[in-house]
Amino acid sequence: MFFLPKESLKLYKDVFLESLDPAVIFNRKGSISYVNNALLKIGGYTIRKLKGKPLVVLVPEEERARVKNIIEEVLTNKRTFREFNTFLLTGKGKQIPVALTLIPLLDKKELIGGLAVFVDIRQLRGLLESLNKAKVELEERVRERTKELEKRTTELEKIKKELEEAKTILEIKVRARTRELRELNETLEEKVKERTRELQEKVDELNKWYQLTVGREIKMSELKEENERLKEEIKKLKNKSLSSKRK
Repeated sequence: MFFLPKESLKLYKDVFLESLDPAVIFNRKGSISYVNNALLKIGGYTIRKLKGKPLVVLVPEEERARVKNIIEEVLTNKRTFREFNTFLLTGKGKQIPVALTLIPLLDKKELIGGLAVFVDIRQLRGLLESLNKAKVELEERVRERTKELEKRTTELEKIKKELEEAKTILEIKVRARTRELRELNETLEEKVKERTRELQEKVDELNKWYQLTVGREIKMSELKEENERLKEEIKKLKNKSLSSKRK
């Protein structure tokens, strides 16, 4: 709240007249006492037309009861301020969205009236609309991206499942092939053992045949030598017998 000595009110009025935001000073009854240039410009009013009129004439008719109650609340309770959204009604009947701030004015703790400041929020609304539009677009993009990610996730899960199935099939094939190779290896080892045994038997037969053949050859050679020796002895005996007869 503002404490305004009556002698300072004129200076304050001069300052507030040049304020950029539309503003009104009203008395304890809620009637307009001063209007700044910004309000006259944006509303298309004249001081003469507004001075002494209730402050609520600056808002649409459907808003007047609500605004009047808030003005009475501010003036009665001497609240620091009260801010709310409403509309500023221009002289041509156009409604401008505004944030209305009501501030009680006191002189040595005695209520002398209040200050009403109308802040044009059209640009803010435009900004909010732009933000809301951007938000909607962003949400739409997020939904689209989410769908894409969900689709991609589904595809990846499908690929993962296929890979797991392929892995399982491969493991089964590897186990089967390993078993086949093990069985084949065992079969080959058995065949090698059998073949080795057959070859060993043939080697044994050849050795036996060799021993028989060589032994026979040796025996034949010995018999031949014995035969020659016997022939020599017979010859010697014959010669000896002939020698004896001659004597």
